[in-house]
Amino acid sequence: MHQVSVTNLTRQVVVRGGRAFPPLSTTTAFVGKSGMKEIQACIYLKSRLVEPEGNTPQAVEPIEPIEVVPPVEPVEPPEPTETVKEPTETDDPVESEQEYACPVCDYKTDNKRGLQAHIRQRHPAEYERLRSE
Repeated sequence: MHQVSVTNLTRQVVVRGGRAFPPLSTTTAFVGKSGMKEIQACIYLKSRLVEPEGNTPQAVEPIEPIEVVPPVEPVEPPEPTETVKEPTETDDPVESEQEYACPVCDYKTDNKRGLQAHIRQRHPAEYERLRSE
């Protein structure tokens, strides 16, 4: 960041470097490198870099070291146990072990919904006939 003193030489507000500079006045602003380039390139603005008084490096106190904690070994999750679910009458037919076959072609599936979708998409005439029954 640069501290810059900018004088607007026009009777209109000039906007450069993300700042608005009022007409016929001098403004001090902090701008970045690209903003400084925009201001310097503008023919309506006069700019000069402002050096802070006492621009000498200050003594920096040493920082105390931080204790680093060693990384923790990752814990492996326990092995999942398999549970066997007994089918009930309300279970989804997708889980059924019965096989359904298409009456038109040799397509086979293990659920009724899949067969209905197949017939509806691949054999629309047969689907309409089955729906009407």
